[in-house]
Amino acid sequence: AEAAAKQAADEAAAKQAADEAAEQPAAEAAAKQAADEAAAKQAADEAAAKQAAEAAAKQAADDAAAKQAADEAAAKQAAEAAARQAADEAAAKQAAEDAAKADPVARQKSFLAGFVAPECVHIHLLAAKPEGFVLDGFANAPLPLKALAKEWRVQTDAKPDVVARLVNQEQCPVLDFMNHHVTAGAQVVKVILSNQDEVVKSGGTVSGIVEGLQGRFLTLFLVSGGGGATNLQPLVVMGADGSASFSLTVSLAKDAPPAPQLLLALATSERIARLDEVPNGVTAKSLIPFIESQTAVSDSELDTGLGYFRLEN
Repeated sequence: AEAAAKQAADEAAAKQAADEAAEQPAAEAAAKQAADEAAAKQAADEAAAKQAAEAAAKQAADDAAAKQAADEAAAKQAAEAAARQAADEAAAKQAAEDAAKADPVARQKSFLAGFVAPECVHIHLLAAKPEGFVLDGFANAPLPLKALAKEWRVQTDAKPDVVARLVNQEQCPVLDFMNHHVTAGAQVVKVILSNQDEVVKSGGTVSGIVEGLQGRFLTLFLVSGGGGATNLQPLVVMGADGSASFSLTVSLAKDAPPAPQLLLALATSERIARLDEVPNGVTAKSLIPFIESQTAVSDSELDTGLGYFRLEN
């Protein structure tokens, strides 16, 4: 019995060993197949990734090339436009210069437009004559007006008629102010005196009108030879035609020397009450900055006019 049992056990062990031996090649084959499949998948993934990277690089290169081409085209177009504009401007300038050379009035207007007045000099165009413009020349000395007339002749081949309106140093802020608010020597606002002679005797009356207001508000100051300003607003009468008239009596201290007087007219698009409230006696040196600040605060458009006479005993 023991021998039979041992034999049975040996046979079972032998069968198990045979079964295991038979299964081993199949397992090895499955493992090899799995490894081959994994390697193939990895190779395929790597190839796909490489292809995608190459496609992205090509797209980036194409985009960069397209952008560079677009930038170069835009730069070329801008350069061509700038060149055309420069050529047009040069042609227009040349045409204007040629026209000015052929037209004595245009030639003088061109010179006047480019004239930069020095301190305490103001030029006002009275009449544009071909043979020579008629000008009001305000200055505190004759020399700069003579220099202007000389340069005018050199540059325009015309002799200007400069009417000298000499002022005192204390009145210079008014002339500098005028230069800031007048274009090419042409005044929109005009102060026209009724007096035939620019000399007024002490105790006499000065009257006139202010034109060119165009419905705007007027503020009028008299600036004396000493630079003191008088607010003439209470003496201004508005006319139905839109002009303003004024009349005042002026006087000098006994034995005082002749003194130039300036009438400064301000036309503003808005009523600036603080200008009407300026007290008499304020100096031009203080008045002018105050006018500048008040017109800036009110954001009001401003045009100016200037009148002149000499007061004598």
